[in-house]
Amino acid sequence: MKRSRGHPPPVIDTLLASTAIEYDLYLVTRNVKDTKPSGALVFDPWNDDPALFPLSPRHSRLRR
Repeated sequence: MKRSRGHPPPVIDTLLASTAIEYDLYLVTRNVKDTKPSGALVFDPWNDDPALFPLSPRHSRLRR
């Protein structure tokens, strides 16, 4: 996972994203720019509509 400037994202963002992917969870964060390239399903509670996100990604039609 790399930022567009070529620098790696902060370690904590990588750990959170990999945990979300491993356990099939949404990553809830406002820091979309660092976490979206990870492939995790990212939910930004300030910008995304909660109605579009089911309770479990397993039952979702959303893809990584």
